[in-house]
Amino acid sequence: MRVAVTSTGETLESQIDPRFGRCAYYIIVETDTMDFEVIPNQFAMAAQGAGIQAAQFIISKGVRKIVSGDFGPNSAGILSSAGIELVRVPPGTTVKDAVEMAKSGTQPSYEAPRRIEPMGPPPVPPMYEIHSLKDELDNLKKEIEEIKDLLKEIKDNR
Repeated sequence: MRVAVTSTGETLESQIDPRFGRCAYYIIVETDTMDFEVIPNQFAMAAQGAGIQAAQFIISKGVRKIVSGDFGPNSAGILSSAGIELVRVPPGTTVKDAVEMAKSGTQPSYEAPRRIEPMGPPPVPPMYEIHSLKDELDNLKKEIEEIKDLLKEIKDNR
């Protein structure tokens, strides 16, 4: 059976990532052999819809179960509708232990919420907000200089 696990690292000894849509990696494990594939999460920094995009990606990988610390309502609904079993495990669990829990069924499956609420964009990390504000400030300074030049030109032509 193929199981996907959200992970903070690239090995079976890495801890699970508690975030489904914004995890660092997905590790796809073939439970019979414990062979695995590590896939960096290309949706982790999406402005919005990370969980939905991640859910669609996981569905395309042909897994039967997905193991994570938690699932957003949108991704949970999509995954459940596709017949993928959602398994929630506690923080600090290794990927290997999470796979064993999924195989043995010792961890209760996660029930997707019945009603999916719309979600807004995630908060912008301070580092990106600071960078954006500095860019905006530089642009405003350039505009002010252009206005000053226009005013000077108008004054000189009178």
